[in-house]
Amino acid sequence: MHVEGGIEILTTPLLLCEVANALRYKPDYDPQKLVEAIGVLSGLHLITEEIDKELLIRAEQIAFGTGVIIYDALPVARVEKHGITCITADNTVNL
Repeated sequence: MHVEGGIEILTTPLLLCEVANALRYKPDYDPQKLVEAIGVLSGLHLITEEIDKELLIRAEQIAFGTGVIIYDALPVARVEKHGITCITADNTVNL
């Protein structure tokens, strides 16, 4: 749906770092595959919204209240801010 323009995907600047780090530790990935994957991800026309003070404060509250790390609480805080759906593969986040 996103590729067809049916939905927009909102993310933080941390997404590229998190994906690159996860792929870096995959046994079958080498530097060239990592560069290609980052290029593909960068071309997905994701909407990147900066992390402001209010978002970070709310993420801290969520993190302390649920026991997740602040990085994982950021998407949940963004969902609350915008009233949108959060899609995550993190089983520890309870929305």
